[in-house]
Amino acid sequence: MGLLDEILNKIFKVEDKEKNILQDQEEEVLLGQIERMNEKGIDKATNKKELAIDTQKRKEIGKSAKLLCFLDLHYVSDENLAKLREISPTDYDIILCCGDNRFDYLYEINHVLEGNKYGILGNHDKWDVLDNENIENIHGEVIEVNGIKIAGFQGSNKYKSKDYPSFTQEESQIEADKIPRADILISHTSPYGIYGEEDTSHIGLRGITKYIVDNDVKLNIHGHYHTNTNTVLEDGTVILGLQGAVIIDTTDYSIRRIF
Repeated sequence: MGLLDEILNKIFKVEDKEKNILQDQEEEVLLGQIERMNEKGIDKATNKKELAIDTQKRKEIGKSAKLLCFLDLHYVSDENLAKLREISPTDYDIILCCGDNRFDYLYEINHVLEGNKYGILGNHDKWDVLDNENIENIHGEVIEVNGIKIAGFQGSNKYKSKDYPSFTQEESQIEADKIPRADILISHTSPYGIYGEEDTSHIGLRGITKYIVDNDVKLNIHGHYHTNTNTVLEDGTVILGLQGAVIIDTTDYSIRRIF
């Protein structure tokens, strides 16, 4: 190895070290955003309590749209399938499928419900499940409804070797930098560590946290946990962790449960 090569190697090593330090500092800042949060009570077993939002703290979208969201349909019973036919086109402005979809439900959503349909994949989904029903996958993309921009972030933390939608924490942060700015983020999993889960499948993604902080996201809607929770981050971002079928009104974040 020549003198020039030795000098270049030293330079690159220093740059890599500085890059790692900056990345660690950035992660500390991101995690600091979720250390202090305001969680409202909810009966996770029966869903009888309302998801009350802290109106003094939350960020406001400032525009009105009703979002018909489907989350973790692989976890709901067959008897709810008929309830899709009770939903009127006037009840919603857009349809969003947030991952871990069931093909029979997707078929009904596509053939029974009117309007624009978009989705993302969950960690149990096959890659073509949305394509088979002509539902547009918006992972990494931004769509718009009533002047509100909505971005998609699919998958979960990579905790198994099989080829399902998932990311390492580092990969998720790279993905976050590719997504244009939006008011709302729909994701399958949550921001990293927000619920204190210790198992790797439910730890969330740092990339989602990064995207929320970098883009001043007002509302994050996610599934994956098979519970119903409302959290307001320190910066005012509202995080709704939901399951089943719900209609969310962006005016006041009120939630109408279908099943």
